[in-house]
Amino acid sequence: MAHVTSGIVRAAIDVMEAHLETTLSIPQIAERPGTSQRQLSRFFRKYVQKTPVEYYLAIRPDRARGLVTQTELKLSKIVAASGFNSQVHFSRAYHQRFGLSASVDRIEGRVPFKFRAWPMYKPDLKREGAGSRSASR
Repeated sequence: MAHVTSGIVRAAIDVMEAHLETTLSIPQIAERPGTSQRQLSRFFRKYVQKTPVEYYLAIRPDRARGLVTQTELKLSKIVAASGFNSQVHFSRAYHQRFGLSASVDRIEGRVPFKFRAWPMYKPDLKREGAGSRSASR
């Protein structure tokens, strides 16, 4: 977001973040800070460089990633808590946004970041080793 943000945009973002599980329409979101849908769209384009709909859709995978990597919740619960209507839609959006599946991210995302840079940290070392043993037999 830009350094200077409209109070209306900030209020709308707060409403969006509070209503991921039960999604609101953009007119309902615009109502909360007391503006029109058109004015809200103008402010979003000016300060966020996205439409309100684009922004609302983009924050769902981010919420999901936090839940995937920081909690033990079942993926079905995370799907609902992030505002996705189906596991398939969630999986596609998650992979498109982060480049890996939620189940892989759950495992790899729990390794502290500083350790991921270490040469000896190889998440697929077991897979490589298992493949080379079976190939040599």
